[in-house]
Amino acid sequence: IHRIRMWPFVVALLSIHVSWILVVMPQVATAFLGRAHCETGIIRCHQRPSSSDFVRHFHLHQAPDIMDHAYLYDKDECDDHCDIIIVGGGLVGMATAVALRSRGIASVRIYEKAQALRPVGAAIGLYPNGLAALQYISPSILASHILPNAIPSRFFERRDLNDTLLQVTNVDKTNNNNNSSSLERRTIISPIFYVWYRLQQHLADALPPEVVRLGHSLESFEVLPNNRNINNNSHNHLVRVCVTSSMAGTSSSSRKYATCRVLIGADGIQSTVRTKLFGSKRPLYYHGKVMYRAVVPITTNHTSNSSSHDYLDYYPPAGTQVSYQSDEPGKSFSIRETIPGLLTLTAASLAPDPINYTNYTSHTNHITDRPTSTTITTEKEEVKTKKDRLKQLFQGYPERVQRIIHDLDPEAIHETHVRDMNVEEEWSRGPVVLIGDAAHAMTPHMGQGANQGLEDVCELVHRLVPELQTNQNNQNNNNNNIDTISNALYLFWNKRIERVKEVHARSRQNSLQSNTFDKTSASIPFQRRNYSASFQDRLYNWKPPTALKDKAE
Repeated sequence: IHRIRMWPFVVALLSIHVSWILVVMPQVATAFLGRAHCETGIIRCHQRPSSSDFVRHFHLHQAPDIMDHAYLYDKDECDDHCDIIIVGGGLVGMATAVALRSRGIASVRIYEKAQALRPVGAAIGLYPNGLAALQYISPSILASHILPNAIPSRFFERRDLNDTLLQVTNVDKTNNNNNSSSLERRTIISPIFYVWYRLQQHLADALPPEVVRLGHSLESFEVLPNNRNINNNSHNHLVRVCVTSSMAGTSSSSRKYATCRVLIGADGIQSTVRTKLFGSKRPLYYHGKVMYRAVVPITTNHTSNSSSHDYLDYYPPAGTQVSYQSDEPGKSFSIRETIPGLLTLTAASLAPDPINYTNYTSHTNHITDRPTSTTITTEKEEVKTKKDRLKQLFQGYPERVQRIIHDLDPEAIHETHVRDMNVEEEWSRGPVVLIGDAAHAMTPHMGQGANQGLEDVCELVHRLVPELQTNQNNQNNNNNNIDTISNALYLFWNKRIERVKEVHARSRQNSLQSNTFDKTSASIPFQRRNYSASFQDRLYNWKPPTALKDKAE
């Protein structure tokens, strides 16, 4: 009787073993045999080996260990297929997508690692070349948002720590003294300022929701060989991309795969695309200064339309930028109402590099990664200390400065140590290209970083769109496709590189010069650079390419 009672348990145990063999083992085998290694720069997707190969892999890799770097993936399956993938959702990345879509290239994706587009940063100075680029990229954004809302800065005031007026520059009067009657010449002296994050939001709003993928970080990419493509050439794609997708407020993430015809790296000075394309991180050069930028909402008690220069008021009058400077070289605190209801501040101070390298002038200062700290700091703690550092740096400055810093949202403060990198000598390889700061990050002391990036967008779109449209009708010739795309990308940066190098070099000179200015040596804004007339003409009279017949707006 005892043995009979045990039989159900024996049968149940055997059933579990059989189920494991028939169900679980094939799934484990699939996990190992269909894996793809995402390694530096490329994805290597292996063919499924035989069962004997699986046994060998199992013993070599010891099951759970390989899951740290092996991903389940079938080489004939991707989550997304599109013409263009843009890594980076800043101004340049967003502008590229807008310009491409307005010219008939609708299949575009932007992968941006940030979980949300937040109101951070400060003002962006749009010079005539940048305005011309925006006119090419999106005439409607320029006409509907920027020009009607930007508050021209007509007065520039410099004050000391006692709030005593040291100098006031009347832009119109200065222009008249320069015997310059053209509007363009006046704009050269005083750029149109706008709020950086608002421009980013305008560009994002011009795109369908499915284009911008927030919370997506690039892990790797593979340029496909000419004789191998996805889904039997049905997409005629040249690049396969691996990204990590994460959800805001959670620690969970997943890997996704996509293919495209062109991969554009618009991911800034610390570009992942650049590192993986060229195989190493580029040195970054420090220029001895820390900068703080922020956007401050103006409360209803501000009489911004008043013409009075009563500086007992909390905010400066609309159209006036106020800069506070002391006897300390390179240190300043500047505020202005940039668009109705929003004040932007830019504060700067000389500071040692936190990575403990020497200044740019020695040409030995470079970084790759921040050193590991022995103290673990949470994100919220770092946000608090950022505001504390700003407050400490400018203690002793006038009451207006103290009140503005006190009212700042800590999360709205953007803190950066001023660094740049040498202009890349090569911006593309095959169907992968760099634009903006990813190719030529420069210092902010010429106000040309974003403007040059917007110029990049115009030239890239001009070169790329005709080739994409032509190759849409040539699905079966992959060799011709990759050659024409590669040539278009080469022509893009070959046209841009010498101009960018000239601007980049002058921006470095301006940074060294600005580090010496104090309350007595700083001269009239926008005149102290002593640009030659020929350089000014080359810089500010740039116009976008016109050979391409646009379908834009």
